[in-house]
Amino acid sequence: MKVALWYNNKDIRIKNVPTPKPNKKEMLVKVISCGICGSDIVEWYRLPRAPLVQGHEIGAQVLTVGKSVKKYKPGDRVFIAPKVPCMKCYYCKNGHYPQCLEVKERLPGGFAEYILVPEILIENGTYLLPQDISFDQSTFIEPLACVVRAQRLAGVKKGQTVLVIGCGMSGLLNVKLARTKGCRIIAADINQKKLEIARQMGADIITNAADDISKQLVKESCKKADVV
Repeated sequence: MKVALWYNNKDIRIKNVPTPKPNKKEMLVKVISCGICGSDIVEWYRLPRAPLVQGHEIGAQVLTVGKSVKKYKPGDRVFIAPKVPCMKCYYCKNGHYPQCLEVKERLPGGFAEYILVPEILIENGTYLLPQDISFDQSTFIEPLACVVRAQRLAGVKKGQTVLVIGCGMSGLLNVKLARTKGCRIIAADINQKKLEIARQMGADIITNAADDISKQLVKESCKKADVV
């Protein structure tokens, strides 16, 4: 199979490697789509482990399953979570698998034709895609889950004023989610193009983050933001 082997941001090589074979408790999936996360291009974070196959925002189709795998079957459309949980640490025992203290990443990542999914990840990190969710849309599941959790922890409620600072992908997802909750949304960024996109996605007010945001808040809404 082919993989995109990352050495650094200016050196990504397409290589042929053996296609992994699942044992009776594993399954092999074909990668259909994979998003590019901001962390995929942060070199200082990735270089110590280079070369590696990156990609963790994955939509895939089950190709083959081991004899003991009953949860999924060939042809199923699935989302695969980024990490393999250890199931032993505090976070795993409380169901917070993405916060697992032991890093056990899938090998390879999503920039490969196929991924071998281990037993732990089949049971605790593989999810069927609804028929109305495309493979391309499935690449937003992981970043959107981060946004959903953040707004839950922040206690975002209907009628609140929410200030979103930074209108990259996560910021825009925060705008979109806050809109579904009936919030008033103020989006701030130094990039005017991103601000216009934020307005299109539901921001009530856009402002340049290089300006005094607090003064702009008073001018536009007559009160401080409830959530930032």
